[in-house]
Amino acid sequence: MTTPTTAPTKESQRLFIAVPLPDSLKRLIGAWTRDIRTSFPFRKWTDEADLHVTLQFLGDTAPVLIPELKAALASAAGSGRIQPFTLSLRDTRTFGRP
Repeated sequence: MTTPTTAPTKESQRLFIAVPLPDSLKRLIGAWTRDIRTSFPFRKWTDEADLHVTLQFLGDTAPVLIPELKAALASAAGSGRIQPFTLSLRDTRTFGRP
């Protein structure tokens, strides 16, 4: 799989590979972020429903590559090589502009 290196076009889609979080964890993180929003006035906070763990950011991707990407991910997920894992949240930080 290759990642296009050209500038985004109207036809490209900004993609990433992610693991969804359980709803109970989304609710917990959502409540926590609502409590700290006045202390950290970001331009836009992520909606609780959209919380996830990004495994790989693909960037602007040509639509013609999406079927190949889906097939590769389905193959990897169904191969038995990917095992369940435990995720813990111990420390929080921000990225991007302060």
